[in-house]
Amino acid sequence: EHSWRDKRQLVALADMPCGCYLARNESGWIASNMHLSDDVDSPENILITCIEWTDEKIVYELENTGSEDWQYGSYYSLEVLLDGNWYKVPMNCDYNYAFTDELRVLKAGETKRVTVSLTGASHYSNLPEGHYRLVTYGVILEADWRGL
Repeated sequence: EHSWRDKRQLVALADMPCGCYLARNESGWIASNMHLSDDVDSPENILITCIEWTDEKIVYELENTGSEDWQYGSYYSLEVLLDGNWYKVPMNCDYNYAFTDELRVLKAGETKRVTVSLTGASHYSNLPEGHYRLVTYGVILEADWRGL
């Protein structure tokens, strides 16, 4: 019996600094080494539209159809659908990443275009084939991805 088991449990190997390597192999993602996605509480009156999803980037538009301004930031995550469940895609291990913590405002009736890089020194790159979603402050954009 190991005394440390009751004190601390790793939720997934994706918690480790090398989690992006442990969460996939040549066949694709390894769900048992990944975190299940959290429930997403989508904001009212905020629409997201995919403009482009390629090997290099994701381009989308956020539209505020409501009567009040909506506040958000630069953070986003990618999730992949495996066996009927959404899993968080670990960030790229080859680079040190952080998201800036600025406040962005989408005014009532306004639309903004956002571009996310998927190449080189980006948060996520070299994604295997699968069904993915980008999640940013409760707004979800889904797409099938053929992989690189």
